[in-house]
Amino acid sequence: MSQYKHIIAIVILIDVVFLILMYYCPPRHQDALTSLFFSFRVAGFCIVVSIVLFMLKKRRWGKTILANAFLMLFAVNAASGLSSRTHWKSGHIDYAFQANDSSFSITIDKNDSLFFIYFEDKYHTEGYCQGVYRKEASNIYYMDVDTNSWKTHLRRLVIKNGTIEGFGEKKIPLKSR
Repeated sequence: MSQYKHIIAIVILIDVVFLILMYYCPPRHQDALTSLFFSFRVAGFCIVVSIVLFMLKKRRWGKTILANAFLMLFAVNAASGLSSRTHWKSGHIDYAFQANDSSFSITIDKNDSLFFIYFEDKYHTEGYCQGVYRKEASNIYYMDVDTNSWKTHLRRLVIKNGTIEGFGEKKIPLKSR
């Protein structure tokens, strides 16, 4: 029985470290859907390990990791929800939009006039860029991408009254997160 307690203690320790890192170091592009897919990956990996351990007659390890997979599925989502709420209260504005078969996520930092963009296209190519923005009116932001540090096709974006300009001729509606 004491060996079983050691197994549970190891798994709990790994989970706690993982959740603390996720809570205090969330990526800038994190949203609920990203963390949900991530938690499914973690849970899926744990389930595969459980099946292998069951097949190797390591029933205690298998049961523990299988239970852990389902706990992590919910715990990761709870931690990401808390970190997103902290991220929102700390002076960030988050937007998301679709353009040219790509999905974009913009985080505007109200404290230091910076913005960050995370994007993923239909070929699952990911990229980041950042720059400086200036606020012209209550709902108008001009965002200039730092092209010296980031290789991207984006140069200047303009957010006006819930739409974004800078991706061809059309205005694209924003979804606030």
